[in-house]
Amino acid sequence: MAWAISRKVGVAVTRNRIRRRLKAAMTELLSTEVSTSIDAALVIVFPSAAERSYAELYEQMRTLLVNAEALES
Repeated sequence: MAWAISRKVGVAVTRNRIRRRLKAAMTELLSTEVSTSIDAALVIVFPSAAERSYAELYEQMRTLLVNAEALES
């Protein structure tokens, strides 16, 4: 999984915080809720992600994975 987080999102501390949150959400989702056979993906992060809580990012990642899983079928 690759993350594309532009400098427009914020300073390095903000970008790293978002990256850590997304990685944690992805790990949790893949181990519990979603079983997908995606080998690789690029997630592009928009500036509005800096204002989102972990729960909101988690739900958006879950939706993304469920939609990707539906495309595989």
